[in-house]
Parts: sequence; structure tokens; C-alpha cells
Amino acid sequence: MANNYWSATENNSTNAYNVNFSNCATNNNNKTNANYVRCIRRRLIPTCVSGKTACKKMSNEKEAPIYLKLYLLIKELDKMVKDFPKHQKYTLGNQTMEMAWECIDLVIEANNSLFYQKKQKISQLSNSFDKLKIRIRMAQELGLISTGQFAHIQSQYMSEIGEMIGGWWKWSRGEK
Repeated sequence: MANNYWSATENNSTNAYNVNFSNCATNNNNKTNANYVRCIRRRLIPTCVSGKTACKKMSNEKEAPIYLKLYLLIKELDKMVKDFPKHQKYTLGNQTMEMAWECIDLVIEANNSLFYQKKQKISQLSNSFDKLKIRIRMAQELGLISTGQFAHIQSQYMSEIGEMIGGWWKWSRGEK
């Protein structure tokens, strides 16, 4: 996983902002730089270029335990997908990473949604997380990740994230 991602926010015709997710810094770089592209909301690009300011602007969802667990899971999955054989890295590996990113995106969307929209976003998150679990299990069954790696992911991330999603789902439906 790369650290620098372009935002859709231009500074001028030749420069645009990018965000470094490893240190939360925002930079104004020439558009010829080879950065990855990820959706970054305009309100997250501060007027002053300061790593601390960027972290503060983005911290609402980052303080949520589910966000943190998913973020750490993505970092862990990225390490594992790098070791996949080429033909699996760009199919199952890419799908797994995209599904993990979709989950973290849905956490942010649900967190920022109005109450009546949260239930739908949490439901989408639950469905996406189920799809992610299937892809990780398939990677283990195909021998792309070891049983130990699978057990580590399950015990350190998947079970706790699943419980948090379930609790959030119950909350959204008014259950205790």
C-alpha cells in the first residue's frame, strides 16, 4: 500500500494536493508525481500544509475503534497480498484489498451520515465485511496465506471488527 494519494483538489493548473496516510501530512505537489488515487474529501485538505492539522481534521472517524481496527487490518493484509503469486495478487489479492478499503470507507460514511441513513450504511458495511471474510478464507484455503496468518487475522482483527459491526447494527435498530 502506498503512502501518498492524490486528492481531487487542485492548487493550480500544474499542482494538486496529496495526502500521506502514514504521517497525515498534506502536500502540494506537481501533478507529474506518480501517486495513487484515493477519494479524499475537500474538507480534509487544510489551508495550511501541516501534518498535525491534517490529522486533526481527519480524526473524527480515526478515533472510532472500528476504524482503527480496519486500518490495522488493511496494513496487515497489504503485507500478505504482496507475497501472493502474480496471478492471485491481481485477482483475489486486489479484490481483498478493495473490499477492505470499501469497509473502511463505509465506516467513515456511516459515521458522517444522518441518523436515518446510518442503518443503510451499517448494513452495507456488514455485507462488505462478510464478503471480505470470504476472500480471506479463500486465500487461506488456496494456501496463499498460512494457517497461522489466518488465525492471527481472525483473532486480532476479524472477530473484534465483526462484534463492533454487530453492536453498531443493533444500536441502529434500537436494540440493546
